[in-house]
Amino acid sequence: MRPISISTLVLLIVASLVGSPCRGGDIPFDKFTSNAPLDGEVFLLVNTNSGRCLTDRDGAIVQGAFASAATAQERWKLVQKGDYFTLVNEKSGKLLTLPDASRNEGTTLTAAMADEGEGLHQQWHFDKVGNHYALRSPASGLVMAVAEASHADGFRVLQWTWLKGPEQVWMVQWVPGAGRKPGAAPSAQPYARAIAKVNAEIEKFNQDWRVLDKVEQRVARMEISANQEQVVCFDKDGKSFLVLARQQDGSFWGQLRSSAPPPPGARHGSYGIIAELHVDKELFQPAPDDDAPPRPALPR
Repeated sequence: MRPISISTLVLLIVASLVGSPCRGGDIPFDKFTSNAPLDGEVFLLVNTNSGRCLTDRDGAIVQGAFASAATAQERWKLVQKGDYFTLVNEKSGKLLTLPDASRNEGTTLTAAMADEGEGLHQQWHFDKVGNHYALRSPASGLVMAVAEASHADGFRVLQWTWLKGPEQVWMVQWVPGAGRKPGAAPSAQPYARAIAKVNAEIEKFNQDWRVLDKVEQRVARMEISANQEQVVCFDKDGKSFLVLARQQDGSFWGQLRSSAPPPPGARHGSYGIIAELHVDKELFQPAPDDDAPPRPALPR
């Protein structure tokens, strides 16, 4: 399914700000798409039932702050291990853990230092569920869920059989710039035409929608992920601020978000989308008259 237009998307977000409060910490989950999990980057995991983030609270795994108030204890760095990921808490350095690799429903998750060996009890698979994800333990086959489908701060997070409940589904929200150190130099060559396209779209959006906060960053370099499913965009200071995900037609699509205040008279929300970007796959291929040294091209 193709993304909706920029103008429609902006009107939807502004309408959600002006209208009555919605569940989930003011996040309309049905209108948002999770970022795909990416090795080495930092994310919030926002429960689609409560709108609260997965949190390490002194070793106890609970649902904590809303996304708009998230701190280091709500941020998780993903480290890929084959088909699975470990989730490392930014504040504690501990991993999201299933104690004793339990297979029992209701086992409460914890945060613990990394164990030696294969460590399947500290690894998780991201199962796509609509626009978002369920996190499944390869040690038990069960998924991560908020106990009793609670909306309360501090409620424990456990594992349970997949029942398709919103308390078992998580929005994966990328934290721009948190995963890679500024100046860290990925090996990929620049993709000049794709970069020009994204920067032109940002400029056009800034001109068309002056009512919202402008996008200050511009793409200086792009890196293609190893599986060629993600394009990470970096600004001139080497900070990542945008991820584009491959679509079924081979093109790439992404969203820029802003925490800027809404227009005058609108109710404050957690955040709103301010730009939607779509880049055709052909723009990642070398131009016919390109005299630059050869660079890796995406498969057609």
